[in-house]
Amino acid sequence: MQRARGFVIPAVVATFVALGVPARAAPDTTPPNGTITAPLAGRVLTSTTVTLRGTATDNIAVQAVHVAVLDTGTSQWLRANGTWGVGQTWTPASLAAPGARSTTWSFSFAATTGSYKATARARDTSGRLDPTRPWRSFSVSPAPPPPPTQKPNVVLILTDDQRWDTLWAMPNVQSLLVGRGVTFTNGFVANALCCPSRANILKGAYSHTTRVYQNSGVHGPFSAFDDSSTLATWMDGAGYRTALVGKYFNGYTQARASYVPPGWDRWVAFATDDVGGGKYYGYGLSVDGTYLAKGSATTDYSTDVLASYAEDFVRSTEPDDPLFLYFAPYAPHEPAEPAPRHASAFGNLSLWRPPSYDEPDVTDKPAYVRALPRFTAANRSRIDTIRLKQYRSLLAVDDAVGRLVQALSDTGRLSTTMIVLMGDNGFVWGEHRWGKNGPENKQVPYEESIRVPYVVRYDPLVAAPRTDPSLVLNIDLAPTFTGLAGVPAPGSEGRSLLPILQTPGAPWRTDFLVEHHLTTVPSYCAIRSIDATYVRYATGEEELYLLGTDPYQLVNQAGNPLYAALLTSLRTRAQQLCVPPPPDFSFTSTVPVGLTSDIPAI
Repeated sequence: MQRARGFVIPAVVATFVALGVPARAAPDTTPPNGTITAPLAGRVLTSTTVTLRGTATDNIAVQAVHVAVLDTGTSQWLRANGTWGVGQTWTPASLAAPGARSTTWSFSFAATTGSYKATARARDTSGRLDPTRPWRSFSVSPAPPPPPTQKPNVVLILTDDQRWDTLWAMPNVQSLLVGRGVTFTNGFVANALCCPSRANILKGAYSHTTRVYQNSGVHGPFSAFDDSSTLATWMDGAGYRTALVGKYFNGYTQARASYVPPGWDRWVAFATDDVGGGKYYGYGLSVDGTYLAKGSATTDYSTDVLASYAEDFVRSTEPDDPLFLYFAPYAPHEPAEPAPRHASAFGNLSLWRPPSYDEPDVTDKPAYVRALPRFTAANRSRIDTIRLKQYRSLLAVDDAVGRLVQALSDTGRLSTTMIVLMGDNGFVWGEHRWGKNGPENKQVPYEESIRVPYVVRYDPLVAAPRTDPSLVLNIDLAPTFTGLAGVPAPGSEGRSLLPILQTPGAPWRTDFLVEHHLTTVPSYCAIRSIDATYVRYATGEEELYLLGTDPYQLVNQAGNPLYAALLTSLRTRAQQLCVPPPPDFSFTSTVPVGLTSDIPAI
């Protein structure tokens, strides 16, 4: 992951939020102004302790952050010792990383019901103070009673084509989810393509069980998916009010918009003939079975429209009903159109050129990779452009995260809600000569394609933020959610995350299966273990990468006699897990010496 150089700003900046609603960093191209995008007015607290949180950055080092708080009802100022008095007072906050160029900070104080305003400023090691920050007003009122139910709420936020290494650019996600939950650094999908991955999630099962392998044809579109028994029906049967808001499957078109799959109490799904299954403008929605056309106005931007529907679902659900929300915006799928308000963000984003970018030597790669020519200037420009647009389009998703967390807080549900954010598959930015055209940005068994962001916030089990290296999959969501609901997940092949959320280091899987059926990539079965990747293609070709010493997967060790035992072990494991194998795949197929597979050049 490379961080945009524009995020290191040659000035000291401090911003804050109350009760976990984060500050939004200003665009890289202009000095930040400390604006808080999430509203603070009318905040509902669950205790008499108010916690302000924020960030501070400097081009050298941040030494301190000070906060001033005024009780506007009594006109008294907060003192350093926690008492209140006359006259403005600056009180030091706690820094997460004193002396760093970028740090988070927090400040807590005892409050009573009333109105307040506060501001913060930072100081660097040379004594420079940032400019005067704007005051932000908020209020404290008694918390509403929690919903009279024992069942936790569940919110799944599924992005489209988001890489695992992009969360740094989403400040709401960082403060509200990462900063309050578990970030799984080894989050993966069992099939790196849209429809198969979404079927994996809804069934909690591998593609050889769902039989959904592609985005089109007999093994892929909406019509191929058996929706009679899914997360929706299981959660609905457990008494949950359920909603899908966003992308369902490719192939759910305007002609099918009247159909609402079983188990969904609220249904707001893309109903479009677009090949990607969604759009940013000029799309259609099925709203509980009624087709609604959207145009090209700013207010039609799909991520924002869907966020409003999702927020309304949370706020409109009766307090005694547990809810399950599946929120699936189209971003950052190509063409990755950003919201107009984010069109100039990340202006100083650095180029992405890892060692595997436009890989110089692919002689040890399978034939479909060897057939790829080196990038032209136009190829490089296209990849750089889509990468920038993906970052920009994710900011509207980040705004939606803030709105949903706020809605959960306002309705008294936040403390009993599991929130999961993940992607349906990864995305390749030029690694291994892949990604120069639209279809060539996923599907492959390489890390950039199968690895996804995977963050879980669930306050009852996670007392402090942490990272976890466990190998977690998209098929693990179904048994996790149904475990919270207290019902089974029939046919699920995943594992509930609850044990490792509750007990870090609890016993867990050491490998998993990745499947793929022929598109522009030959069919394969792959094993991803803790430190190795093995791939067996329908062509008979094999790949073996030792991730501990070769994280960029540059050297295929399948032909190295030093690793013959490992190769045999992983090949056997693939034969055990990949049952039945993808259509047209056989472990007995071989490629004669001196010949290549018949997969056409891309």
